[in-house]
Amino acid sequence: MSDEHLTRHIMAQSNFTYGQDPKPLQVKASLTLYAVATPVTLVLNPLDTLGDNQVAEKLQMGMSAVNLTKMTLNEAMGSKNYQRRIQFCSPEAFLNNPIFTALFFNPTFQNRLALVVVDEGHMIYMWGLVASGKSKKLSSHSRHEDRAVYRPSYGKIGHRLLATNGTPVLIQSATCRPLAIKAILESLRILPEDIDILQGELTRPEIRLIRVDMEHSLGSCDDLLAQFADIADTSNDELVPMLIYSTTRALTKVVSKVVHEARGIVDGHEDPFSQCCRRFHAVTGDLDKELANRKNGKNRVDQFPDPENQGDDDRMDALAITPVCLRIAFSLDNLIGYIPLSFDDPNYRREKAREEACGFLECLCSNCHPEYAAWLMANLRRLNIGNFTSLVTSNPPPLTLAPIGPPSNSPNLVARFQEHFDSMGCTNELEAEDLFSIRSARAIANCVDGISKPELRRIIGGDIVRGQVDMLFDCVMGFKSGPAYLAYATRKSQEESEIMQRMETLRNARAVELRRTELARQARAEQARAARMETQERRRIAAASKAAEAERKRLRRIDNAFHLNHFKAIAKAKADARVEGGEIPNQSSMGESSSGGPASSDQ
Repeated sequence: MSDEHLTRHIMAQSNFTYGQDPKPLQVKASLTLYAVATPVTLVLNPLDTLGDNQVAEKLQMGMSAVNLTKMTLNEAMGSKNYQRRIQFCSPEAFLNNPIFTALFFNPTFQNRLALVVVDEGHMIYMWGLVASGKSKKLSSHSRHEDRAVYRPSYGKIGHRLLATNGTPVLIQSATCRPLAIKAILESLRILPEDIDILQGELTRPEIRLIRVDMEHSLGSCDDLLAQFADIADTSNDELVPMLIYSTTRALTKVVSKVVHEARGIVDGHEDPFSQCCRRFHAVTGDLDKELANRKNGKNRVDQFPDPENQGDDDRMDALAITPVCLRIAFSLDNLIGYIPLSFDDPNYRREKAREEACGFLECLCSNCHPEYAAWLMANLRRLNIGNFTSLVTSNPPPLTLAPIGPPSNSPNLVARFQEHFDSMGCTNELEAEDLFSIRSARAIANCVDGISKPELRRIIGGDIVRGQVDMLFDCVMGFKSGPAYLAYATRKSQEESEIMQRMETLRNARAVELRRTELARQARAEQARAARMETQERRRIAAASKAAEAERKRLRRIDNAFHLNHFKAIAKAKADARVEGGEIPNQSSMGESSSGGPASSDQ
């Protein structure tokens, strides 16, 4: 297949898989690769979480991929890795994991290994400084948010890549200076003639860069308090997604605490599943910067003796103070290796002319348009998902300040008095402002609504110059009859009328509310009175029922006693009658019982 046919195939396959055309740089890089049976692509990835995201994306595209970390790599997974087309691996697992080491040096894996990708390749240079000990004196190393989050193992992968037996290595980096490229080639044992450098556009016109001078120390992170809205104003769902880089784990927790405090979420930083702000990954490094001006650093442009020869710390200092366009500064730093400090820098002027010729959008960084950047930072806490694009990509609209009071007549009074003073031919010993100052004119203007001639005389202390009071009063009356004051008076009258109407509405609403409250109180009082009467009635009925029951019991007792006495009287009468008749039933019974039969007559 020719290069032309292969290019068309790559573009068609990319469009089919991802739904968009590839960039020319991506197509050119793909042309240098070759295909083998069941190829395997090994990607060295500095962040485990980023690897998980990449695997999820590849699985959605129907590709077989896996992220090999110390938490997921085991014997069972290692035996299946020959079937995974794309394998993401952390530098630690690549160098120190015995399971991956056995897999990597397996002949079958080596035969299928088609490509080794090193993501964020500039970290090889930075952590090469760590391995060599050169970073101990670099303040920028532990402070730069784009470096401290990665691993020292990146500086030691060169000797392992030598065992790939001719497999091509693709190194990707968005911020790689010439000095870093040279150090990377030395670290990976690659000769300059054995590498092809594909350089894309370094200028990012879609990114807006704003440099903000800190008012508080880096350790407190209190500058973030003014950048986040309260959760009552902007919910977590409407909050603009963002990343905040920190150089230490402790500082990461401080950032989370300050963000939750600004959002009004109490102890939210203690919640590992917070929907507002949570720790993305652990970082390393020591906190170095505490002051706005770094001690022993370069804090002015004139402190750079050779602006084109900058070390790592010099570049950080230059970035903090350079007055040039930040977009061009970042581009030149990646391309040439230094931050321009002057608009007259030849490289700066050349890059600016190139961007203008390419038709790039106007840069809106904080150096090109400081007033726009200040406006954006002042309104940053009002950003949400709905208005983010419009606020970040547009400039603030011009504002016309509305008057907060009536038009001032003070300067006119001073000018008219100056004319009157000159017309009177007064001596040169005193100036007009000595006799009638702007303070007196403002005192008159403050009373202009209901001012009278006696009141004006009292304010200025009488006629210091003949005809002064009459002249000033005529001037005030002329101003009050003019269109500006009449418009102000009309507007004020309307405002007062609206205020009176609102007051009347509020008064009526208050009266209705009071009436409603009084009716409710009366209703509650009536209900309470009815409840009391009902309770009293129930008690009266209960007492009457109790008294009736007691009366019934008393009458029953009397009736029972009467019948008992009656029965006793009847029984007594019968007993007396038997006695009188000679009947002794008790003795007869006893005789019959003792003899066992009738008594004998002989006896």
